[in-house]
Amino acid sequence: MDGGSNEFSIMSFNVRSLNMHGQIPVAKVDSLIIGFILKETPDILVVQEANRVMSIKTPLDEMYPFRFVDYEYGVPKIGVANAIYSKYPIAQLQLIDFPGSDNGALFADIALKSDTIRIYNAHLQSFNVVPDVEHLQNEPSGKLFKRIIRVLERQEEQALTIKQHIYSSPYPVLLAGDFNNTQFSKVYRILKEDFSDSFLETGVSFGKTFKMFGLPMRIDYILANKNFDIMSHTNYNIQLSDHEPIMARLKLKSDK
Repeated sequence: MDGGSNEFSIMSFNVRSLNMHGQIPVAKVDSLIIGFILKETPDILVVQEANRVMSIKTPLDEMYPFRFVDYEYGVPKIGVANAIYSKYPIAQLQLIDFPGSDNGALFADIALKSDTIRIYNAHLQSFNVVPDVEHLQNEPSGKLFKRIIRVLERQEEQALTIKQHIYSSPYPVLLAGDFNNTQFSKVYRILKEDFSDSFLETGVSFGKTFKMFGLPMRIDYILANKNFDIMSHTNYNIQLSDHEPIMARLKLKSDK
């Protein structure tokens, strides 16, 4: 955290509930994930699939005195929990419910020195497709096609819900998270409208954050509205979840 300017870093990471179900056959993946975050020390951290992150005490609690997760007495208010951690004070929080979905979003108004910014953490509808060719071949094509269409429709509805929230924000806005779709999708175009994509501005290579059937995809994003300058973007090639984390460094413009 830079005390002399309005520069700060933000990381987005879908941690898949800290490997709660043992999808990665490696010991203590939860500790490895937390250790990675502590090493990179982003000023603001947004987490998707955070169902185990706040149900246990971790060193993140000390690093981030200001934090929120959509848990209530250990049970997520929505099926798949999201979290926001901040080194800066959080002035306001709000959940954004997606009706009929286990996914959701939330935002936090964060006091960045003498200014306030709004951070959205979004986790759009999942396809729930097992990334295995044999599994896919065994699923009836008609059923699979209908499921994909339903998910795309829900994602678009959810994207429009988030944009409506963003339009009413009195503060500069950052939108980060797992959109569960690529930069070539309508969902991405809806969310990116009037925003800059940190990877497209300063990233390198393809920007992979996820693999489906062995194919690299970019489905995790950090988007900033015109009030921010994007200083850098980093993709991390670590296999501690089915997603790989991303981090951007930004600067709030003084003439916002």
